[in-house]
Amino acid sequence: MDFQTFFMCVSENDMACHLSDDLLFDAFRFSDRFYIICHHSVGRQAIIPGNPDLIEMNGVKDFPRSNPSIRSYTLEKYQMLRFEVTSPSGLTLVSGAAEVFGTELVCGWELQLYPGQRGTVVTFHGCKLIVQDQGVAAYIIASSEDQEIVHVYVNIHANLEVSRQKAVKEQSRGPRVLVCGQESVGKSTLCRTLASYAARRKHKPIIVDVNVGLNQVCIPTTIAAISVTKPYDLMEGWSLEEDPLVFCFGHTDPASNLNLFREQVNRLAELINIRSENDMSIFTSGCIINMSGFRKDDSDGGSSKEKGIQAIRTTAAAFEVDTLLVIEDGFLASFLREDLPPEVTIVRLPKSSGAITRSPDQWTRQRDARVCAYLHGENPLRRLHPHQITLKSSEYSIYKVGSEAIPDALLPHGAQEEETWRNPIQVSVSRDLKNRLLAVSQASEPYQVPEAPVYGFIVVVNVSEDKSAFTILSPSPHPPPNNLFLLTSICYVDPESL
Repeated sequence: MDFQTFFMCVSENDMACHLSDDLLFDAFRFSDRFYIICHHSVGRQAIIPGNPDLIEMNGVKDFPRSNPSIRSYTLEKYQMLRFEVTSPSGLTLVSGAAEVFGTELVCGWELQLYPGQRGTVVTFHGCKLIVQDQGVAAYIIASSEDQEIVHVYVNIHANLEVSRQKAVKEQSRGPRVLVCGQESVGKSTLCRTLASYAARRKHKPIIVDVNVGLNQVCIPTTIAAISVTKPYDLMEGWSLEEDPLVFCFGHTDPASNLNLFREQVNRLAELINIRSENDMSIFTSGCIINMSGFRKDDSDGGSSKEKGIQAIRTTAAAFEVDTLLVIEDGFLASFLREDLPPEVTIVRLPKSSGAITRSPDQWTRQRDARVCAYLHGENPLRRLHPHQITLKSSEYSIYKVGSEAIPDALLPHGAQEEETWRNPIQVSVSRDLKNRLLAVSQASEPYQVPEAPVYGFIVVVNVSEDKSAFTILSPSPHPPPNNLFLLTSICYVDPESL
């Protein structure tokens, strides 16, 4: 007989059950509810949602009522539970309805939490949660300002929904919204939430991430886009029913090569327009664009902020956005209101207190985590194992894009500076390539590398002594589909390759 398990929540009056010879019923009680686990034959493990500590290999034990490592939280309407994870733990919705970043939690299912994770559980109707307290620092937010942010996000979604419904009715282009602001103000969280809300309403928005510092669609140093058909999966990330469109910028700051950034963004917008025009459901759903942030300090004389504003202007023009959401920065909102066309709606939003300022070390760890997720998968419970492949140096070419501009004072009289920002420069194979992240370009010729999308990414784990070969870490067991690689500024040491 096939093994099956049933998990039911019943009232105390419904506890009477008819037992048959081939079924075993066990039950435990939590709060005012009984949970029944039904599985075939004694000795078969019961599989239930929730804390694995609630079950034994040969049956079910009682819920540990006085377990000090488990804490219960009751949230009222519109309240939020903020958590930060220090060791592997779990969070379970016991009753009511709640969500994280626009993704609904399933009642009775334990959300696995891992060190370094931060998040906020939001409820619109009230709920009860249990948390493994030993590995999680959690608290209920009492600030009225933070609770108002929930209403702000929902109102933004409601306005976008009206625009999408109008676009569906008129068969016109859906809303295109760009989220911008300084570093660490919650731009990615807002984009993820809005995209999940749209997917829950059966729309298919394209989420465009031009945040080259910490891209959530692909990995750092990239400009990427993907059509969202399902809400964000808290364990698996975005559902990749179709491959994302990815360009490798190669740097973590648009200011490193603003001209290249502009060219790649314009090319991405052109391809998205073509894709949208061939699918009416995507066309009417619009785009949600996540912008790179810029530093708050003026240690560079304001150059970073000035180039950051140029990058926003470039992106807004390329995608022809109609709504621009500015988080926290009043100066930026005022400046853009004067700089952008009058038909662009600019809305200034408050910053959530959950958005923290990262140190340089924290930025590095976050980027490493994104590369690790690319190679090993988003879900820590189902780790993937990349392959080590040795390539001959003579069969592959590695390039970087752009070179330092020569100051006018050093040029011969009457000479003009060439456009060095898009020149592909070949890089020789050396020990310096060890642990460097490379993009596998789709270009057929070196001059096409700057504007060509990429197939994927590999990491150099070793270079032979005579430099005739190098070993890469690749998600695929086969050699790369192209022999043109693009060098990025990311160094990544894979724990499994040490």
